[in-house]
Amino acid sequence: MENNIRDIEEALLGLILTNQKLDDKLSQVFVFLDKSYFLTKQNQEAFEMFKYFFDNNIKEFDILIINKYVKDYQLTNVLTHEYLNTLLNKAGFISSLNFYLSTISENHAKIRLKNSLENSLKEINANNSDTLIESLRNDLFKIEDRKISSEFQKGGDVAKKVIEEVLSNKKEIKGLKTGFPKLDEITTGLQKGDLIILAARPSVGKTAFALNLAMNIVLLANKSVAFFSLEMPAEQLIQRMLSAISHVNNYKFKEPQHLVKEEKENILIAYDKLKNKNFFIDDSGSIKLNEIIWKSKRLKDKNQLDLIIIDYMQLIPTDSYNGNRQQEVSKISRSLKQLARELNIPILALSQLNRRVEERESKKPMMSDLRESGSIEQDADIIAFLYRDDYYNKNNSEEDKPKNKHLTELNIAKHRNGSIGTIEFLFDSATGKFTTFKHEELNN
Repeated sequence: MENNIRDIEEALLGLILTNQKLDDKLSQVFVFLDKSYFLTKQNQEAFEMFKYFFDNNIKEFDILIINKYVKDYQLTNVLTHEYLNTLLNKAGFISSLNFYLSTISENHAKIRLKNSLENSLKEINANNSDTLIESLRNDLFKIEDRKISSEFQKGGDVAKKVIEEVLSNKKEIKGLKTGFPKLDEITTGLQKGDLIILAARPSVGKTAFALNLAMNIVLLANKSVAFFSLEMPAEQLIQRMLSAISHVNNYKFKEPQHLVKEEKENILIAYDKLKNKNFFIDDSGSIKLNEIIWKSKRLKDKNQLDLIIIDYMQLIPTDSYNGNRQQEVSKISRSLKQLARELNIPILALSQLNRRVEERESKKPMMSDLRESGSIEQDADIIAFLYRDDYYNKNNSEEDKPKNKHLTELNIAKHRNGSIGTIEFLFDSATGKFTTFKHEELNN
């Protein structure tokens, strides 16, 4: 097997040697690989030489240039004329480039995996299981991140798909339907690969709105949702979801002696609707970023995962906290965006707002109110804010307003690939249910 890999390495290196202009397609070799991917000293040094030519914009190189490099870096006994002739004779084909890259990358990943496992076995008596698992998990992520996962797409092929969609004249919901038509109209559904930020001050209804989205996607669209809750235990989340589905006041779940027969029946109906659906909860309060990524990938492999919800971003610890929380949150937002793209699903991450919003005359949230924002604004495809006027102006509510009914605005302030706007909802705090708002509802 090792000989076969070495032959593939030399076919790739020979291809570079015979392709004097190092064209655009070959340049990806130096993006995806480094010298550690190659098995022998000769192949490693040949790769380093070609990378030197590429980095220094040496578009064409002949035997004189190669000899000068070999002499300058004292590689006469490594990059011999005999070895270079071997590369010439083994030179592969440009059409096989992706095969060479993926094979070399796969072999390198296996070697690193083997080394990581062997190191873990050596340390098994010296460290506790948590330390070993964390170390092994980090190694696995580093290995996986370096693997080549996709090929380049030709611009013309992508353009053809875009033109076909544009000329179809159809406005359709291409993403994941939220169950809220007005929201779907603005977003055309939650798009694969998008990072969506939902932000609000505490107690405005972030978690409730996220649960409503999860409920709609799981029940109405029959899709799969993973909910990472860093603040609330799974039992409370399900209790709130059952309350919203059954329309039974949430407090009665805590004091069931007050339930009447009809309400008990409605709760059982809600349970029947939910019990066989793919709604997965992780309520590990101290779950780290790497663990979220790891568990999400495992779940994606086992089930058709369609949406990840994280409640909420600022509670996620990382493995490399350096005392700068803004940098840490920036790392979290970048990693979640990368995860959304890798798994090809939307990720909804809840976020806190800083207290400056309380000091302004207008309490409606703005981008600058995102707490420890860092690169959140840059990484997010959609940023939406929840706002309730009665949260800030409790004494201004109308006397004839139904109890527990709250007019809530969802303001889509950033939308990388679409329009922005505000959607009005009616939030029933007794059941945690959000419904699209109609003005006559407040007086009924």
